[in-house]
Amino acid sequence: MYSAMETEKRILQLWQSEKVYEKVKERNAKGEKLYFCDGPPYATGQIHPGTAWNKCIKDAMCRYWRARGRNLRAKPGYDTHGLPIEVKVEQELKLRNKKEIEEKIGVEKFIEKCKQFATQYIGVMGGQFQRCGVWMDWEDPYITYKRGFIERSWATIKKAHEKGLLHRGIYVLPLCPRCETTMANYELEYEDVDDTSIYVKFEVKGKDSKEKEFLIIWTTTPWTLVANMAVMVHPEFKYVKAKVGDEIWIVAKERLDALMAVTHELGLSPVILGEVSGKKLEGLEYVHPLFEKVPKQQEIVHKVVLSDEFVTLEDGTGLVHCAPGHGPQDFIVGKRYGLEIFCPVGANGNYTAEAGEYAGKNVKKTNHEIIEYLRERGTLIHAGTIRHRYAHCWRCKTPLIYITTDQWFIAVSKVKEEMLKEIDKIRWQPEHARTWFRDFVGNAPDWCISRQRYWGIPLPIWTCQKEGCKEMKVVGSAGELPGQYPDLHKPDMDKVTFPCKCGGEMRRTPDVLDVWFDSGNAIWASLTPEE
Repeated sequence: MYSAMETEKRILQLWQSEKVYEKVKERNAKGEKLYFCDGPPYATGQIHPGTAWNKCIKDAMCRYWRARGRNLRAKPGYDTHGLPIEVKVEQELKLRNKKEIEEKIGVEKFIEKCKQFATQYIGVMGGQFQRCGVWMDWEDPYITYKRGFIERSWATIKKAHEKGLLHRGIYVLPLCPRCETTMANYELEYEDVDDTSIYVKFEVKGKDSKEKEFLIIWTTTPWTLVANMAVMVHPEFKYVKAKVGDEIWIVAKERLDALMAVTHELGLSPVILGEVSGKKLEGLEYVHPLFEKVPKQQEIVHKVVLSDEFVTLEDGTGLVHCAPGHGPQDFIVGKRYGLEIFCPVGANGNYTAEAGEYAGKNVKKTNHEIIEYLRERGTLIHAGTIRHRYAHCWRCKTPLIYITTDQWFIAVSKVKEEMLKEIDKIRWQPEHARTWFRDFVGNAPDWCISRQRYWGIPLPIWTCQKEGCKEMKVVGSAGELPGQYPDLHKPDMDKVTFPCKCGGEMRRTPDVLDVWFDSGNAIWASLTPEE
């Protein structure tokens, strides 16, 4: 009697010695062809139970179709680019941040280390999958860092460009200040944290100094007040003017009691003087509370603007501080009203020179300093903490910030209706998965495909560097490059230039592709020309 482990080993040895898998393939060679795409797992370590289960379920389906006589293509794949690998290598090299990659190691050496790491675990994982009894073409996997895969991914970008789906734009996106790159919404990892919660007074302009009026806002990101451009109110909500001490506070009628509850230490009772609709508040000007600290704020005319989609009565005061450079919703409202998209924060999470006295300081660490200044100036009503869900980097776990960045996008919005129609043509098992996927696609924004990192497929986009020229070139294969390049990664691709018809020089945008583009592209990028 053999143990279960011994039995498994004996079966595997039999399959290998008798070449059972190869014989099944040979038997079905003339059968109807069936294409199976193995969604690639990350080559970042040994397989875990979820990865093994996933591969075994795939194997069961493949065995079913082989038993039906199908000539099944079952090539395994490995995802090898992106932060999952980069962060692992940074840890091995004891690098603390992105800057140290260039200064201590160098981009070329770092990329080679990433490739070695991925290659090592491709071997480890392949052996473990085979130990699970999975029948696939293990001697010929597709690997996302291989030249052919990169070229076929480039071809996809070029096709998107030809169809008018590739565009460049400035948007507010989540960014990891440690990794110094943007993130897709589906890469965010949420965690319950304790954050700062403050109520601030924005003084309304042009009122009698004896009876000043104030717009009352609430925020959990004091650091974004540096970039405040407006205050949003809901056009249909009722707002009250409440006399609190010697001041008049403007707050949503339904949020007045909640506001007074958190400010009970003031010992003041509000007296409602009247109410007005949010629409009537539109255009009301106010004094920015940090104008003395941030010179840029002295140039801006700050007003109340309307938003019926982003202002709620669930929390806060019903008046929402608007920083178009730091909030996706604020950005939308800012564009609608022609507000300046002011973003005085760099990719490292520190304020830039535009932040005035806060320049060079880390935004998160400056929260306390801003609060103390507001307190000294008499514009802080209350400061406390709130426990809420906050987005973190899915790999290094650093809290994310939202900033305005210049990125490349695939216009999902232009093909969304076609995608939804295709979903309805598919047979789903279970059927309710159709609803899940329809919701996912229906809510999908345009896809930000650019990342400001090193180990990834280089964006095949070259733009002219001459001022005023908007010429661009999208490369679809290595054959379109001027010269021979054995490796299509950075930094070699950064050295490639093209002459522009205007007489200028075209250089590659330094970004790499979102690693999810690698796996999403696997359906066709994993195929060789012969296949």
